[in-house]
Amino acid sequence: MDYRTEIFRYAPEPAYHPPRDFQYQSELHEVERVAKLLGFTLMPWQRRAIDVASQFKLDARGRRIYKYTHVLITVPRQSGKTTLMGPVQIHRMMTRGVPAACWYTAQSGQDARKRIIELIELVEGSPMKMVISSQRSNGGEGIKLIDKPGCHVTRFSPTYSALHGEHPHLVSFDEIWHYDKPLGEALLGAAEPAQITLGKSAQVWMFSTMGTIESDFMNELVETGRAGADPNLCYIEYSVPENADPFDPAVWWQYHPALGNTIDEEALQVRAEKAKESLEKRSTFIRAYGNRVGGARTAIIDLSLWDELPTITAPPADRSEAVIAYEVAKDSKAAAVVIGWLENDAPCFQIYKQAPGTAWVADTVRELAEDWGATIVADGGGPSQRITTELTAAGTDVRALSLAEYGQATENLLNLIAIEGCLHIPAGTAADEVRAQLSYAVPQTSNGVRRFSRDKTPAEIHALVAATVAVYAVMHPQADKVPALALPY
Repeated sequence: MDYRTEIFRYAPEPAYHPPRDFQYQSELHEVERVAKLLGFTLMPWQRRAIDVASQFKLDARGRRIYKYTHVLITVPRQSGKTTLMGPVQIHRMMTRGVPAACWYTAQSGQDARKRIIELIELVEGSPMKMVISSQRSNGGEGIKLIDKPGCHVTRFSPTYSALHGEHPHLVSFDEIWHYDKPLGEALLGAAEPAQITLGKSAQVWMFSTMGTIESDFMNELVETGRAGADPNLCYIEYSVPENADPFDPAVWWQYHPALGNTIDEEALQVRAEKAKESLEKRSTFIRAYGNRVGGARTAIIDLSLWDELPTITAPPADRSEAVIAYEVAKDSKAAAVVIGWLENDAPCFQIYKQAPGTAWVADTVRELAEDWGATIVADGGGPSQRITTELTAAGTDVRALSLAEYGQATENLLNLIAIEGCLHIPAGTAADEVRAQLSYAVPQTSNGVRRFSRDKTPAEIHALVAATVAVYAVMHPQADKVPALALPY
């Protein structure tokens, strides 16, 4: 079957894909109509995936009984996972009768919220807003059919207590490479019993780029899918062919399903050239854009997103609008001073100085602030408190972030990297140092908000914390108040 369209013509062969079984019907054309109402056309690979994954027969009661109870789709970054899943979710919500519950999550509650808000915005900008209402309250974000209680698409957080008491027609998991085996099995273990009364008229869909060697939950599913060992699993994979050069543009056309459709060769070439700067970056590129399992440990975000950020080489023109942030390593053996500023409304940072010891920090910060007329800021907790006390005792004003602000600063930085892609970072070794610290930083979560944990992280993250604080402070001036959390620091 030819899945190409008048708009999208490129359709590379997948590495793994079940064939279409014409003894079954398919929901492809119904889902396509939903996509068009949302304002876009499905790419050939998306049409083929939906055509096969949604195969069904009608039972004696007229219910759709799916050939596959589980679907796992793994594709390179920028292939269009989100634009595939949105129409599928809305279609299920609209066609299952009452109730029709669809639940969605991602690698974290915050990431799931961002993705579902994107779906809400698509609906609100389309003719579907006439029959679908939206909900943005934290924890219950989603959409629902107007005047049809129980017909909804709602996000949930990937926790061990998720989905208990629910009876969903569709459960969707995004970027499952982030789940360790206990959590992944717990999430599937919650989804499957929740759907038991619906039998094979319910499905679980999973999406992800390949993870690392530590992504044991996903890696086992991939092994099962490649072997065809589970007849209930529809396994779809697009990845760089074995023994092919993942940095060769000619090879990209053999496997990347969005190339020539929604992205061009130049876009991948820019990322490939940047990846050649180090072995670690090469590995990240191969994992993210070649869709091959990487060897590095799972980072808090996909580091290929960091590698795509724009760089800056010069300090700010108006230095009085800058902020100066500092952070001391937890063993006080080193410290970092970082400058943050806005340039054409884009947040930027540079490492001003990073050196052993801490005796130099207070004088450096004070002299820099006096020379520039800039604001000084630091996290109010952790080992930097001693420097803050020293500065304030000498009459120098320091803005000390509260616990709540530090959590918001962490989320802000991760959002700028992973969602907005607009953070401007230093060029060369300075950026590499922050990137390295980001790669092993461990988050601590309170009330759904993450913050970089000094105690849980196995190595120092002082440059990362200073950059996090600087970027947040320049984007949120002192007048912006964040309610304090009722938690000990």
